[in-house]
Amino acid sequence: ATHVAAEAVAEGVDAVVAAGGDGTINEVVSGVVGSDIPVGIIPMGTANVLALEFRLPRRAQAIADVIAGGMTRRLHIGRVNGRRFLLMVGAGFDGQVVHAIDSGMKRRWGKYAFVLQGLRAVMGDPARTLSVDADGTRYPAAWAVVTNISRYGGPYTLMPGADPGAAELTAILFAKAGRLSMCCNLLRIGLGIAARSKTTTIVRSKSFRLSSPEDAPVPVQIDGDAAGTLPMQIDATGQCVLVLCSPAGR
Repeated sequence: ATHVAAEAVAEGVDAVVAAGGDGTINEVVSGVVGSDIPVGIIPMGTANVLALEFRLPRRAQAIADVIAGGMTRRLHIGRVNGRRFLLMVGAGFDGQVVHAIDSGMKRRWGKYAFVLQGLRAVMGDPARTLSVDADGTRYPAAWAVVTNISRYGGPYTLMPGADPGAAELTAILFAKAGRLSMCCNLLRIGLGIAARSKTTTIVRSKSFRLSSPEDAPVPVQIDGDAAGTLPMQIDATGQCVLVLCSPAGR
């Protein structure tokens, strides 16, 4: 998808439209970034977090109207260990969940694959020992999410007020991630109040370094896909891509 999108940009198209989920959109954006060609989205796939972030419609006529309308909104591009990302990087609990899901499970169960593996992770021991370095300060965490947007896991709000077009990232650091604590964390995310919890630390920066002091293999997810283990260097790039959206999505 990256190669096809880059070829389309070189040919001078008016827009590149991606039909798929967040992974497909990530690949297409990688072929478009650096140009002023906007990206349209036909929401498909499993979670479609980016489509929800921009309040994109799902009805065919409404999607066509958005693409034809030409109105755009900026989306900042982040970088993690040299790889571009659009949404977020999670280390610990959600990395463990995503690593346990294969493509067959996604096809059979869709979103419920994440629910099933999430329950299994909570019943196990989801807490990890992490260190997050930003602007000369080190923060401990049991679970960490560095996000570029406000949404998380679909319709849920993790970081209210986050601007996806700003060249800045936000780390949400959960101090506790044991069984009971994870149930509380997930409930707060569902209610959109996780950022206000006393056991959560919010850090805004252009650069984060995530590591495990014990050198344990802490699993990582990037934009909902399994992406190895810590350590991870996460940076704001200042690069943006234009996303076609409706006035209501601004």
